[in-house]
Amino acid sequence: MKGLWLLPSRRRLTKLRIFFESAMENGITTPGVVLVQKAELEELKAAYDKIRMPDNWSILPTNGEGLADKCREVWPGIKGCDWVGLGCDDLRPQTMYWDKTLVGHTNGKNIVTCNDGQQGSLRMSGITVFSGGVLRAMGYMFPPNFWHTYVDNVWEDIGRGADCWTYVDSVLIKHDHPFRNQKIDPALADDTTASSYGQSARDQQAYANWIATDRDACIARVKAL
Repeated sequence: MKGLWLLPSRRRLTKLRIFFESAMENGITTPGVVLVQKAELEELKAAYDKIRMPDNWSILPTNGEGLADKCREVWPGIKGCDWVGLGCDDLRPQTMYWDKTLVGHTNGKNIVTCNDGQQGSLRMSGITVFSGGVLRAMGYMFPPNFWHTYVDNVWEDIGRGADCWTYVDSVLIKHDHPFRNQKIDPALADDTTASSYGQSARDQQAYANWIATDRDACIARVKAL
């Protein structure tokens, strides 16, 4: 099957290095790209060049800075894939062959998540694998006007509404998420946290608009696969 991982990152070279160390220690074989904003990559190129990645991974410069904009920018190149995985730089794979296991659970019309060490099957947090059919039925990975947050709510609505959510508990990928008990933990927060969650009010409104205008139609299209 043709597919790849998208790993948007922003000024988190240490976290990115740790992700790849954990991923390679646990047998990663599937390809991917790290999405880094062009100006940042030019500024920090020497540091990025020092990060060891699998041979079938590369860094892809983007014009967009935020998570959603980066993913929208590469949409033309991924919409024909059999699967697309979306990760983040604060993940630490713990299970051997985690990537092939998750990809192996895709069936053309489902969304696959795993144990993140915190919320389990309750939320689509951490790493997610989308079957290509679902992405094409939706027409996007991120709806319009989203910056970073609330997209997990979108995909949870699709997963539950279209009964297409596959949870793989046997795969553990720890997520060093900045939120603890609905609050940001200062020990895990950084400038990227501020950028990512600084527009949550806008994202919340975008999610409300999506519910009102597109959710039911999206669920119907995915159900029809």
